[in-house]
Amino acid sequence: MGSHVSQTMKMMQSNSAEDNLESFQNNGLIFNDKLIPLEIVCTILTYLDCESLVRSRSVCKVWKFLIEQKIFKIKVREKYCTTLENSSKSVLHKLQWYILCQILKAPFYKNLLLNECGQESLKHWTVILSGGNRWKIEPTPQGSDALPDNELEFACHKSCFATSYMECRKQQIIELKNHGFTNSIMDHLQPEIHVCWTI
Repeated sequence: MGSHVSQTMKMMQSNSAEDNLESFQNNGLIFNDKLIPLEIVCTILTYLDCESLVRSRSVCKVWKFLIEQKIFKIKVREKYCTTLENSSKSVLHKLQWYILCQILKAPFYKNLLLNECGQESLKHWTVILSGGNRWKIEPTPQGSDALPDNELEFACHKSCFATSYMECRKQQIIELKNHGFTNSIMDHLQPEIHVCWTI
């Protein structure tokens, strides 16, 4: 992070030649009459949540610049660096801070299906076709293996949907924008959507 901070200071110096450089550099870096190194301030800011970072932009020019130009990018990289596709990683440095903030709030790697195991009967589902003995909810799977305990998708539920000898279909419409996936996220990151444990 040290090299990022050094580059940030150079950018701040070149972007603010008209300002009194000394007061600009120290503003936001003095706590209890002690000058705190820029690297430490950056490290502290990375621990703040999105809402606090947005509010902290108004503290001073240094914090505003750091938060908008560096901190949100650092937080997104730390949170998603191992899982973002390479194409998404290359886009990150071009994105505005408010889009990065949206990315941090979006529920990546979360099951967006409601009542996925039938624990609430057919609530949240629209039955399209229910032939034979119709849709059933089994408290535990009958005639097949139990649901795996180590899969996060099941959230410790043991029940499951079951069909009989004729075709059954149901659907659930998920509005991604209602879950924090804004148009900006969908346009810029184009996240992959995975569906698993279906037949």
